Amino acid sequence: MLHTATGRRGPEVVTCCEHAAGRGVRPGMTVSEARALLGTGSSDGSVRFEPHNPWSDTEALRRQAFWCRQFTPAFGIEEGETPESLLLDISGCGHLFDGERRLAEQVVQSLSARGYRVRAAIAGTIGTAWAVAHFAPRSSRPPDPERLTNPIIVPHGDNEPALAPLPVASLRLPDSVVETLYELGVRTVKQLRALPRAELPSRFGTVILNRLDQALGHTPETFVPERAPEPVDAEWSSESAVTDQRQLEAVFARLVSQIAEQSARRYEGVQSLQCRLECESGESQRFSVGLIRPADSAEHLHELLRLQLASFVPAGSIIRVHVLAETAGLTIARQTELFDSGGQGDQPRQYERLMDRLSNRLGPDAVVRPQLRRDAQPERAFDFEPAIRGGNIVSLQTGEQSRASGSAREDCGPCFTRPLTLLAEPQSILLTLKTDGGAPKRFTLRGRSHTIAWSRGPERIETGWWRDAAIGRDYFKVQTTTGRQFWIFRRLDRDQWFLHGCFD
Repeated sequence: MLHTATGRRGPEVVTCCEHAAGRGVRPGMTVSEARALLGTGSSDGSVRFEPHNPWSDTEALRRQAFWCRQFTPAFGIEEGETPESLLLDISGCGHLFDGERRLAEQVVQSLSARGYRVRAAIAGTIGTAWAVAHFAPRSSRPPDPERLTNPIIVPHGDNEPALAPLPVASLRLPDSVVETLYELGVRTVKQLRALPRAELPSRFGTVILNRLDQALGHTPETFVPERAPEPVDAEWSSESAVTDQRQLEAVFARLVSQIAEQSARRYEGVQSLQCRLECESGESQRFSVGLIRPADSAEHLHELLRLQLASFVPAGSIIRVHVLAETAGLTIARQTELFDSGGQGDQPRQYERLMDRLSNRLGPDAVVRPQLRRDAQPERAFDFEPAIRGGNIVSLQTGEQSRASGSAREDCGPCFTRPLTLLAEPQSILLTLKTDGGAPKRFTLRGRSHTIAWSRGPERIETGWWRDAAIGRDYFKVQTTTGRQFWIFRRLDRDQWFLHGCFD
């Protein structure tokens, strides 16, 4: 629970968690009243009381706005003493995300994954979007399971119907004006619109008409986009040139420490470094250092630079060195361990650092990792990419032709789940008990007989005519009486069966 240091009646509640709200705590209530409702002497007294720091909240909101630059080049926060909303101008950006709804869903999902509770609205004006996001009633309809979020979209030209049932506070009016309107019985925008427009300025000034016209689109309203922060960089220069390798390493160690310190203040980690060295002759040399994940460790960055310098041959005496953190992303917070796990919890980080060292020592194209790609033929449904470039693994979908016999693909559920383990080459199996059209009842593999308890399929996979050798197969997922699950197929051009994978 956050509270002010002072108030008209003492420290007051600014905001609180759902648990406290369920006990009757509300913003504006004194802290002593909140403590009485929560019963701080009982088990309900676990709510923490912290002083509110508006400046820190605003800075955190600005960081989230800048993080949304991946969705639109125009991003900012609302004006006011205590802003709480992000403003994104997505004009012309919807087609990049398969529509504005999908764009809004990705924004909400991404911010939710970062620990925020988000409500999103899309409208033709800032005022309508703000009002709908804050005051529109939540849908009683359960969320679409295929779309984890349901942002509210106000169609073009429907600003007035969308605003009509909302309270007058949705127009971002001063609290004193809202209180006066409530005393007069004017509670909704529809009731406000029914009042004579010419008489409002004499009683309330121009604030009501200005906010109303902005929300309806009669008066243009803009916001000030957030400016990108200054780049994270460090530079060294000297009249006495550096010629020794150890001196050059010492220079880079100092610069990397400065960059790591700057990144830490932004809660960011360095994804790559661009290094430029200038010689006395005027010639300049460049090299880069890449990482799989953003890192905030100066020691790790310096180690990667040392690997690059080991094979770097200066063109002459160095008089200036500039290091730029070209790409920076948020670092991953890791919880400290209460008990010693023998280093098991740090294995992913150690693996990533090993990949960083190998990639920077051998070259980015020398260290690769498998990447799934769309291809109907399972043994071709992957490729290799440099590990240093990162990228998420995409979900596998059959590419050229994949269909189910007797039912639609989307209705077959787990029968089309591909196994995690595939054999390098499909292995021939011997059928000892056949069925007509379906999976066999029994087969022999490496001299051992397997009896099938149940099967799912077939999933028919055929490659295109442009392939060197056409592939036609009927795949089945089967489980034996011993509980093992296999992925087997029958070749369409001949009655032969093969084992292609195992489900772990």
